[in-house]
Amino acid sequence: LLESHIALHTWPSHGVIALDLFTCGSASLLDSMPLIEELFAIPRKGRNSQPTVHWAYKRRGFKDQSALVGLRDTFAYPLGIHGMEMKKEVASTKTSTGKRVRVYDVEPLGLHFYVDGILKDTFVGQAAAYESFVHPPMLAHESPKKVLALGAGLGQSIQEVLKYNGMDQATVVGADKDLMNFACENFLALNTESRCFDDPRVKIVEDQRPLDWVSNYDGEAFDVVLVDLLEMEEEYANEIIANLRVFLDKLYSILSRNGVASVNVFGSARVVDSRARKGGTQYLKGVQSIFAEVMKSVGFEQSFAYEENDVSLPETRL
Repeated sequence: LLESHIALHTWPSHGVIALDLFTCGSASLLDSMPLIEELFAIPRKGRNSQPTVHWAYKRRGFKDQSALVGLRDTFAYPLGIHGMEMKKEVASTKTSTGKRVRVYDVEPLGLHFYVDGILKDTFVGQAAAYESFVHPPMLAHESPKKVLALGAGLGQSIQEVLKYNGMDQATVVGADKDLMNFACENFLALNTESRCFDDPRVKIVEDQRPLDWVSNYDGEAFDVVLVDLLEMEEEYANEIIANLRVFLDKLYSILSRNGVASVNVFGSARVVDSRARKGGTQYLKGVQSIFAEVMKSVGFEQSFAYEENDVSLPETRL
C-alpha cells in the first residue's frame, strides 16, 4: 500500500496485538506513542501486570546509519530498533534557537541525548572520549591557568577541565544557554554531583559566534584551547571550517608561549556527516590532515594525532 494506513493483527489467546502505522504526511507519529500505549497496552482480565510494549519508528526510504556518536540519528537508533527492552522519552524541549532536544532512556544502555535528531551523547561509554580530548593538552602544559572552550554544549569537557585545581578560569564560547540548562537538569545531573556551569571558575560567553569572538579577542592569552566541532552549533562549525586558516591563525595568536590546543575534528553531524558517508574513515582522516597542515603553516611547531576513536587531533606549541 502506498498511502497512509493502519494494520492491526491480534492474537487474543496470547494477549498480543501488533500495530503497523504508516503515514505519508510530514507529522511525526512519535507524539502519539503515549496515547497508543494508553489505548492498547491494557492488562488482561484477571492479571495485574502491565503489558510489555515493543515498538520501532522507521522513516521510509532511510537506511540504517553509522553507530558512531555524531553520525547516528534518533530514527535509526534507538527508535528504529525493535529488540530493546524499553526506549522511552524522559525529557524534551525546544530551545530559543529552534533546536529540538530529546533525552531517551534505553534499557539496558541508559540515557541517550539527541539534538535535532542527532545523537550527541550517551550516559555510558563517552567518558573516554572527553578524557582523551581534554587531559592530553591539560597535562602537556606545565601549569594551565586559563582555558578556552569553543563548543562545550553538554558540559562534559568542562567537567574534566575543572578537575585541575590549579586552573583559574575556563571560558566557554558559543554555548546555547537553553541547551546547557536542559542538559544539566535532565542528563548531567544524573551522573555528577555538581553542575559544572555553576562553578565560579567558569565564564559563559553567550550569543557570540566562536569565529567572531576569537577574531576580536584582545585579552590575556590562554594556556589551553579546546575546539570541539562535535559539541558546537552546526552553523558555528561550518564557519570555522570555511574560514579555517583565518581561524587557526587567530587561535595561534591568543595562546600563551607554551600554549596547547586540542581540536576534535570529528565534526558536527551536518558538517561531516554527508561527506563521511561518501568517504567514511578516509574523509575523517583527511580532515585531520587538513587541520594539521594549516596549523603548521600558521606557526604551530608540533602536531600529532592520537587514535581515541580516530576523532581528535591535538596541536602543541613549544
